[in-house]
Amino acid sequence: KLYNVFCSKTSINENFDEFYFWGQVILSDFNDIDKELVDAEKLYSNLSDIKQIDNTFFELTKEQLDAIKQFWGNVDFKTKSSGKEKFIVLWEKLYPVYKEFNELLSNEKIGYEGKLYKDLISNLNTHSKKFNSYKHIFIVGFNALSKSEKELFKFLQKLGNTQFFWDYDSFYYNDKNHEAGFFIREMLQQFPLPEKFQFETGIGLQKSINLYSTQTIVGQAKILPEIFKNSILTDENTVLVLADENMLLPVLYSLPQNILKINVTMSYPVKETTSLQFVYLLLEMQGNSREKSKNILFKSKDVLNIFSHKFFSNNNFVNELKNQIIKLNKNYIEQNVINKNEFLLKVFDKSKTPITYCKYICDVIFEIISSNLILNNNIDNLEKQILYSIYRETLKLDELIIGNKIELTKHDTFVKIFKLVCENIKVSFKGEPLAGLQIMGILETRLLDFKNIILISANEGVIPTGNASLSLIPYNLRKGFGLHTLEHQDAIFAYHFYHLLQRSENAFFVYSSSQNDNGKSEASRFIHQLRFNQNLKVNEFQVSDKPGVFQNKDINIERTEKINSKINKYLNNELKLSPSSINTYINCKLKFYFKHIIKLKEPDELTEDIDGIAFGNVFHKTLALLYQEYIGQNVTESIVENIKTNENIEVTLKKIFSEEIFKNEFPDNLSGIYLLNFQILKKYLIRLLEFDKQNSPFKIIGIEMNTKFPIKVNGFEIIIDCFIDRCIEKESKLIVQDFKTGSIENKVKDFDTLFSANYKYSAMRQVIIYALSLEKMNVVKPELLSVRKVLTNENNKISIEKNEIKNISEIKTEFTQYLQLTLNELFNKDILFSQTEKADNCKYCEYKQICRR
Repeated sequence: KLYNVFCSKTSINENFDEFYFWGQVILSDFNDIDKELVDAEKLYSNLSDIKQIDNTFFELTKEQLDAIKQFWGNVDFKTKSSGKEKFIVLWEKLYPVYKEFNELLSNEKIGYEGKLYKDLISNLNTHSKKFNSYKHIFIVGFNALSKSEKELFKFLQKLGNTQFFWDYDSFYYNDKNHEAGFFIREMLQQFPLPEKFQFETGIGLQKSINLYSTQTIVGQAKILPEIFKNSILTDENTVLVLADENMLLPVLYSLPQNILKINVTMSYPVKETTSLQFVYLLLEMQGNSREKSKNILFKSKDVLNIFSHKFFSNNNFVNELKNQIIKLNKNYIEQNVINKNEFLLKVFDKSKTPITYCKYICDVIFEIISSNLILNNNIDNLEKQILYSIYRETLKLDELIIGNKIELTKHDTFVKIFKLVCENIKVSFKGEPLAGLQIMGILETRLLDFKNIILISANEGVIPTGNASLSLIPYNLRKGFGLHTLEHQDAIFAYHFYHLLQRSENAFFVYSSSQNDNGKSEASRFIHQLRFNQNLKVNEFQVSDKPGVFQNKDINIERTEKINSKINKYLNNELKLSPSSINTYINCKLKFYFKHIIKLKEPDELTEDIDGIAFGNVFHKTLALLYQEYIGQNVTESIVENIKTNENIEVTLKKIFSEEIFKNEFPDNLSGIYLLNFQILKKYLIRLLEFDKQNSPFKIIGIEMNTKFPIKVNGFEIIIDCFIDRCIEKESKLIVQDFKTGSIENKVKDFDTLFSANYKYSAMRQVIIYALSLEKMNVVKPELLSVRKVLTNENNKISIEKNEIKNISEIKTEFTQYLQLTLNELFNKDILFSQTEKADNCKYCEYKQICRR
C-alpha cells in the first residue's frame, strides 16, 4: 500500500524490491512521528528561511528550535548538488505520502502501531466511561514513554482511579547525569508513586561483581562451565542474559551437563538457522533450472547441495541418489531422475515464474512439518518452529504480492525481497518460567529480579548497540521535534543493565577482547562505570581461550611385509611402473604410498569446473583425433592447413568436449567457465597446428603411443610403461613430443637437480624416459612443448648443464644411473615412505588434507 502511494506522489519509478528496504525505513519514521504526536506537515516542510522556523514552531523549547535551525542552517541552498537536491525533493513529497497513506489506512480501518496510538489519543474522551468503570487502574513498570503514552497516562491520572508504580534504584535516580535514570526522573515528576510507597535500594549494597575477558567471541560461551562451578549458582535463582542473541546456540552447546532444566525466553534470528539456508538452496535451484525438449532440468550442483543439507543426513535413499548424480557427472540432471517419492516431488517441482515461489516454498515447508516421509526424523521440534516462522512470513509475503498486484518476473528480484523479509524474522522461544536456568535477552529481563545474573557479550557496541535506528529524518530534526535519538536508545539500555543489578547478589559479566561486528573490542561503558564506582568492587579475570598453534607431525610409513609384497609386484612386472608414478615417488614418497601402494582415492565429487587434468585430456585427445588418419604418412604444410580450418577444429573439439566433460550430452549453448575453456583449448590447438605447419613436412610415427623401457634394478629387469603423446620422424631422426597445457621447466643445471624432489622437473624426466624407450630404433630427440609458448622455438628445447639434448644417447648412461639409484631406493625395505620437505609439491596434491600441508 505504501509503495503504491509513494510511486503516485513522488513520480519515482522504483521496482518494488528496490523500494522494500526504504519503505520499511519510511514506515518506521511514520510510526515514530505518530507515537510522539509530531505534526508531520511541519516536520516535512522545507524551511530554508531561519526566521520562518521561529514563527512556525513557537511551541517548541529553545533547545529544540536550535536543533532545527542547526539542520536547515547547514543546508546551503545556493550551492547545487544532485544528492542534496534529490533529498529536498523527496523530503517535500513525504508529507503528501504520509497524508494519503494514512487516509487509505483509515478508510480500510487498519493501521500501524503509531497510527493506532495517535487515533486513540485523538478520541480519548469517547473512552472515559469505560475507564471510569474500573475501581482501580494500576500502571506498573514502564520506563521510556512516548508522548502518546504520556498523554494517555495524563488522561488516566485525571480520572482519579489510577496509580503509578516505577521500578528504579536511587543509585542512578539521584544522579542527575546518570543515563539509566533519564526517563524515570521525568516520569516520577509527572506521575508520582503513591504516598508511603518506596522501593528498596539495591545497587549500592554489597555485591559480588565478577568480570571475565575472553580473547575470542565464542570463548564467552566456553567460559560458562567454569563460572557454573560456583556453588551459589543454583538454577532457579540464576538468569543467563545474552546481550547478543546470536550467542544462543554457542551458549546452549557450552552449558554444563548437570544443568538439566533450561528455559529459553528470547528471540533468535532465523537468518542464522540451517532451515533458512535450506530455503535459500531451494531458491537457488529454481533460479538455475531450465526446460529442454519439455524436460525439466536442475543443476546437479544445486541438487547435491540440497541433498547435503542436514535435513537429509544419514538417509540411505538420498545417499544413493547423490552417488548416482556424481557418477553421471552431468552439469544438469533431469527431474525424473530425482523425483522418486511424494516429498521429492514437492522439493524438485519447477516453479514457472517467481510469482509462484511463495507457494512452492510453503508447499515444501508444509510437507517437512507435516511428515518426515524421507527425512528420518532429522527435524526436531525447534527446527519445526523455525520452519513454521518462515512459512508464516512467506504466506504474508505471498498475500502482499498478490493483494497489491506486484509484478515479479525476475528471479533475482524475488530473492532480494525474500531475503529482506527473512532478515527480520525472529523465533520466540517459550518455556516453563518457574523451572530451571533462565536464558533470555536484555529486553526479556524487564521487571524481573534474580539473585544471580550472568551477562554474555558485555561489549561496547552490543550493550548499548551504538547504532541509531535507520531513519530518513536527520538527527537534528529528530532531536528538534522530540523524536527518539541515539541518546534515548542508550538510556534505555542503561536502565535495563542497571535494573538487572538492582536486587542481585552475584553478577558475572563476560566480554570479548576481539573485535565484534561493530568493530568494538572493549567492555561496555556500563562495565567501566562499575569499575570506577568507589562503592563497588569488581573482580576481574582474563581468560586465555585461543587455541594453541597446531604443530604438524611428520608422517613416516614403515615398510611392513604386506607393503613389501605389493612393491615386489613391480619387480616381477606383475604391476608396471610408469614415468608418472616414478615422478610421484621422487617428488613425495608418501604420495606414492597413498596413490600406488594402498591406492587411496578421493571420494567422487561432481565437478562443474574443468580441472587441469581434464583440460589436458581434452587437448591431447582432440589433437590425436585431428591427426588420426595421417598416422604413418608424411604431413605437409597443406595437410596442416586443411586440419587447421576453424570448422574442423570446432567439430573435433566439440566431440571430445562432449565425451570427456558432458558425458556425450553437449549443451545447446556453452556458457561461463565451459565457454572460456573451450575457447582457450581452440586457441591452443590453432597455435600448435601453426607450429606444425612451420615445421612441416614430417612423418607421424604414432599418437598416444604405448612403448616399454626396460631397466635393470637389483638384478631384476623391470618394465616402465610409457604412453607418448606423439612421435614424429623428421630428417631421419625420431622426435618424441610431450605436450603440456600448463607451465613447464625445460632447462636444468645438472642431474642432481633433475632428480631432486621438485615437481617442476617432472615433465623433463618423463619425456626423457619416453625417448629412451625408442632409443634402439633410431636417433631420438626429446621435445617438451608448452602449447602456451609453442611458437617460441627456444621453449621446445631440453637442456641439461646448458647443453641441448639432440640425441637421447648422449645422456643415456648418466640418466639411467640416476634412475637406477631412485628405483633401488624404492625397492629398499629400510627406506620409509616420508613426506616431501618441499612444500611447493603439496600445492595441488589430493592428499594434502591428510598431511595438513
